[in-house]
Parts: sequence; structure tokens; C-alpha cells
Amino acid sequence: IIVTTRDKQVLAREFANVYQVEALKFDESMRPFNLNAFKQKHLQAEYQELSKKVVDYAKGIPFVLKLLGHRLRGKDKEIWESQLEGQVHNKKVHDIIKLSYNDLEEDEKKIFLDIACFFYGLQLEVKYIDFLLKDRDYSVVAGLERLKDKALISISQENTVSMHDIIQETARQIAGQESIEDPRSQRRLFDPDGVYEVLTHNKGNEAIRSIVINLLRMKQLHLKPQVFTKMRKLHFLNLYTAGTRDILLCEPWGLYLPQGLESLPNELRYLGWTNYPLESLPSKFSAENLVELHLPYSRVKKLWQEVPDLVNLKVLILQSSSNIKELLDFSKAPNLEVIDL
Repeated sequence: IIVTTRDKQVLAREFANVYQVEALKFDESMRPFNLNAFKQKHLQAEYQELSKKVVDYAKGIPFVLKLLGHRLRGKDKEIWESQLEGQVHNKKVHDIIKLSYNDLEEDEKKIFLDIACFFYGLQLEVKYIDFLLKDRDYSVVAGLERLKDKALISISQENTVSMHDIIQETARQIAGQESIEDPRSQRRLFDPDGVYEVLTHNKGNEAIRSIVINLLRMKQLHLKPQVFTKMRKLHFLNLYTAGTRDILLCEPWGLYLPQGLESLPNELRYLGWTNYPLESLPSKFSAENLVELHLPYSRVKKLWQEVPDLVNLKVLILQSSSNIKELLDFSKAPNLEVIDL
């Protein structure tokens, strides 16, 4: 008897040999896609490059390859191109992923959304995600195993956590439903327009848990010193630039703090800020919960005027911050594991 399931835990190990189906390789993926898109094993020459892009998007998941093939069958190249420009969304795929999501406990849903909306693409190890998401009410490691059992995340042999692009899209749809009308009530901000609205007009509040944005996708930002004052429960902040080295080294990166920065939330566990524009972090920022600090290409001269107790700090990245004159007192960070200067 062969049983297939989206949830590994439904299989009693003493009565079953469990085989985890791996994703198809690229060449293997072409065949089921071609059969559904063109009703033949080989693709049509004029659709070759477009087909490769769709297959790459599916990341080897047979069901996704089948659905996308059906969706694009008989459509002209202009339709294919327009679908690819906005990613090839398919309601059936997202609905199936949502079924798995709905089976999760509340703490597991929280971990799932945090990974999708903030940690996606960072390739963090399980131990660092455990530190970053640590909560006295539940086990993060157990939650990660549950997500893995339901095929919502993958954990590599190197113990790094990753998520399929399509699953991440679905997770962000779910997170976006927290508030369609008002981004201020969303807990996880990742949309450029929503982040711009909140930061520029000081609309932050205690509901916000995470903010992540590629600064190169943002309109020019002029922030007030109190921009983070109301975000007392902000745990994760990542203002990064994804581009070439030339882009990273050009100014002004579109973000300004002309009057400085009054404070950062003391609940922050991950702080990433490419080209942080000030000479030090705010004195009111205790950093007692900070696990990872990433300030590449910053203008920092001294991280703190008076170094706080950084008992939870494990990662410190100051890559290409050439203005640094004085490093922190490392005795204040007894658990520091990674330093990149």
C-alpha cells in the first residue's frame, strides 16, 4: 500500500517506510511541463526560453509544473511573457499550501510567517533562527520540525533553513490579509509602498513585528528622529540594498536621517542596515535582546558611546565600514560567534 501525504506526522513509523520525494531536477521538470503545456514531450522551439523560465519558477514540484502547463497551454507568447513579469500565480497551488498552513498551531503559524516575511533568503542555520525567534511559550526547534514535516520549509544537511518561492508567495498573501486597507495594522511589513507610508509619516505602532525592504526599490526617504519610537515590539529590522557593488558604493542610497535617530526598539533581535548613515547607534538603544547586527558599508565610527551588555549578540557584521575608529568591548558580548570587519 502506498500512501501520499502533505504531513509526515500522519505516518506511523513503526508500520511504514517513509520516503520523502525530492524535487525534480531541471531536465526532469521539462518533460511533465511540456506534456501539459504542449501535449508532447519536447517543447516548441519558439517557447524554449519562456518554458525554461516557468520551469525554473516551479523549482521541481510536479503538481506546480502540471498546473502551470495547463494554465499556459494554447496561450500566445505575449500572454506567457505577461504572466512571467508578475510571476505565474496559480490559485490552486496557493489554496493547497493554505490547507497545510491552516493545520498548524498558532505558534507554528507565527514561525512560518516570520520565515517567509523576514528570514526568507538569509539561509540561516536552525540554531540562529532558534535564538532569533526564542519564546518562553513554545519550542522554536519543534516548530521548525513541524514545518519541515509538512513540507513548508526545507532544512539542509548543513542545517540551514530555506523555503520554496511559491510557498513564500502564499505566506505573504496570508500576512497581507492582516490588513488590506491599512498597512499600519500589519505585523510584518515588506511591501515598498507600505513601508514607505509607515516610515515617512511616522505611522509605526506596537503591532509591527518586522520590517524588511530593499532600499533600492524605495522612493527617497527622509526620516524623523522618532521614526521607531512607537514600534516598541519591533523584533526584526532589515534595510538592505540588493544590487551590484557599484550601486552599493554610490550615494545617497535614498535614506536620510538629517536630524539623527532618537532610539531603536529594545526588543530588536535582528538589526540589518546597509549604509547606516550615522556615526553611532542611539544611546537609548539597550540592544539587550540583539542576536545579529549587520551594518555593512556604514558610516559608523563607534557603535556605542557606552557599550551596553550584549549578552545575546552572536553575529556582528561591519563589512566595508571604513570609518570605524573603535570597536566595542568584546567582554560585553561573551557569546559572540561571528565577526566580519
